[in-house]
Amino acid sequence: MASGTDKKIKLFNSVSVKKLIKPIVFNGKMITHIHVELDHINSGLSKDDTGKSKLKDSKRTNFSLNDIEKFIRMLDGEELAPARYEGRNCIFNVKIDCPISGPFRERRFLMVFKTFHSPTDLIHTITIFPIKQRSL
Repeated sequence: MASGTDKKIKLFNSVSVKKLIKPIVFNGKMITHIHVELDHINSGLSKDDTGKSKLKDSKRTNFSLNDIEKFIRMLDGEELAPARYEGRNCIFNVKIDCPISGPFRERRFLMVFKTFHSPTDLIHTITIFPIKQRSL
């Protein structure tokens, strides 16, 4: 696993690399590690007066690294087409039911993540946020 695969990773304080307890297979690739932007996932982003992205002051979720691994585990065995490409990297946007017990259990989330041409054993989880439910 190479470090420094994405310059955006260094934007947030709480970026972690975690080795999965058990590897998964996603799009035919063995995934053994995840990069997680925990601050971005839990707080979200807003723009400051200069148009620069910053973390929001209030938290929208309080997920841990282990919680994010549960989201990633739901990709095991899946074959998905990317939403877009950044060079040789693939960006995915996936609607997913929350696998974590607690206040978000019945909620759907949008998970945005990236896979790399090299290293191939890594998923970079960019963000996971609750999808607003429509009222009937």
